Amino acid sequence: MEYYIRKIDGISWMIKSDAPEAVTDHIIPSIPEIFHSDSFHTVRKYPPRTTGWVAYQHNGKDERLFIKDFGKFQGFKRFFFLWKISPAEKEGRVANFLTLRGINVVSPLAWGEKRSGRMLKACYLITKEIKDSMVLSNYLDNEWQKKDIETKSKEIKSLAYFMWRLHQNGVIQRDLHMDNLLIKVYKNNRVQPILFDLHKVKIKNKINSGEIIDNLTLLNFSSLHKLGRNIRYRFLHEYIKVSQTRLPEIKTIIKGINKKTGRRLFSFFKKRQKRCIKENKYFARYHKGHLKGFYLRSGSLDLIEILDQIEKVAE
Repeated sequence: MEYYIRKIDGISWMIKSDAPEAVTDHIIPSIPEIFHSDSFHTVRKYPPRTTGWVAYQHNGKDERLFIKDFGKFQGFKRFFFLWKISPAEKEGRVANFLTLRGINVVSPLAWGEKRSGRMLKACYLITKEIKDSMVLSNYLDNEWQKKDIETKSKEIKSLAYFMWRLHQNGVIQRDLHMDNLLIKVYKNNRVQPILFDLHKVKIKNKINSGEIIDNLTLLNFSSLHKLGRNIRYRFLHEYIKVSQTRLPEIKTIIKGINKKTGRRLFSFFKKRQKRCIKENKYFARYHKGHLKGFYLRSGSLDLIEILDQIEKVAE
C-alpha cells in the first residue's frame, strides 16, 4: 500500500496513491471547514470525536467518503502525543496492517494531523464507504428477525469465526460493542462482519485466555438488550468450536464471561441510578449515619428533622 505526503493549510496528510481526485483536490483542502458545511452529514458524535460522510462523483457514480475528526487536543492531551503518532495515523496504520493479515476492516484513503512544534492540535481520518452495510445493532433491529433459523445459524458462525480470526492474529478491540462492527450484506444474502473505529485496537503476538474473556465480555454485554441468552450462548459455543479450545479452558472462558458481564451490568445500573438521582427534579438523597434514602424535594423542612430523630433513635 503506497502513500505519499502532502501538506495543505498547515495539515500534514498521508494520502493513498490510488485515492480519487475528488479526495485530493476537493475534500482534503476543505478540511476542517467541511465539518460545518451542509455537505457534511454527521453519523456519530461522541465528543470530542465526530464522524460523518460527504458525497462526491467518481467515474460518473455517486460515492461517499467517511471523515473522522478526533477533536481538538488541548492541555495534557497535547503533551501526550509529543512522541507518539496521532490517533488518526494509528487507526490508518492498524487498518492497513489488519488488511494484510486478511481481516476485514475499513479502508483508509488518507489521514492528516496538525501540530504546533511537536504538540498535536488536530487530526483527521478519511475512509472509503463500505456499501450495503450497517452497524450490527441496526442489523439486529432491521434484518435479523426476517431470517430463518438456518440463516441465523450461519450468521452466528460467521461472527464467531471473525472474532476467532481477530484473536488468532493477536487483535484486541478494547472498545468492542455492536456499533463498532459493520455487517456487509451481499446479494446472495451472505453476511460479512467488518471491524471499524480502530482507535482502541491493540495488537499483540499472542493473547491469553484472560484477554479473550475480557474482549468477549464487551460484546456479550453490549448485546444483552438485543439478543436472548440462547443466541448469545450459541455464539460462544461456535467461537469455542472454531477455536478448538480444550475442555478446561471452555469452562474457564464461559464462567469468566458470565461473571464479568454480571459485574459490568451491576456497575452500569449503579452509575445510571446515581445519574438519575442527581438529575431528577423530585427526590434528593439523604445520608446521615446508618440511615440512607431519598426524600421529596418539595417536602417540608420538618421531614428532614423527623429523619434526624429516626437516626438518633436508631443509634
